[in-house]
Amino acid sequence: MALFEVGATFRLGVDEEPFVQLRKAGAVLCGPAGTGWAADRRDLDALDAKAILETLLHDLGVSGWSLGDVPQGPFHPGRSAQVLVEDRPVGVMGEIHPRVTQGLDIEGRVAVVVVGLGSLLTASERIVALRDVPRFPRRRDLAFVLPEDTPAGDVQRALEEAGAELLGACELFDVFRGGSLPPGTKSLAFAVDFRAPDRTLTDEEAQIAVDRIVERLASELSATLRAG
Repeated sequence: MALFEVGATFRLGVDEEPFVQLRKAGAVLCGPAGTGWAADRRDLDALDAKAILETLLHDLGVSGWSLGDVPQGPFHPGRSAQVLVEDRPVGVMGEIHPRVTQGLDIEGRVAVVVVGLGSLLTASERIVALRDVPRFPRRRDLAFVLPEDTPAGDVQRALEEAGAELLGACELFDVFRGGSLPPGTKSLAFAVDFRAPDRTLTDEEAQIAVDRIVERLASELSATLRAG
């Protein structure tokens, strides 16, 4: 599981201001680090949360940041830290303490990142342009039968090029040999997401992209789409 949210949080204010509203970005990670064939066989942890933090700060143009002391609250004392920008706290990252996750009936590690966007944008050194994440991708699982000596990287490259602008993500998730496959061949299965930034793709549009991929792999790599 890997989820994120951007939204408003509230805390008590002082004097005439009864409360303070802060806009923050948060992410939570739990479970296997990856599902692809070549993915790491490990659980998501604090280092993955730190990688998300580094990417976010880089994309927002924030430099001069560091990790500070262990934050208060439900955090693991050895796997969490405050996020500092120019020595000012702007958020937290790390893992939730196992006692807390067990009390919520959550198995395994839970890693989080929470940062205040106002502080980050104030510290940003560049103008940031944002675009919406496509909301409704079309997911297809495509398995191809190919000669045994065909590199998986060549297949993925051709698939991505054929999918062109409609291909949002492509991940190899299964390699199969034997069974009913002809001798000297193997099956490579890819999870493919088709998406468009300005609309929800129709099944017909996704199928056109699939047909283009099948034709490209057949002509270039002697691949056939595996039925079933």
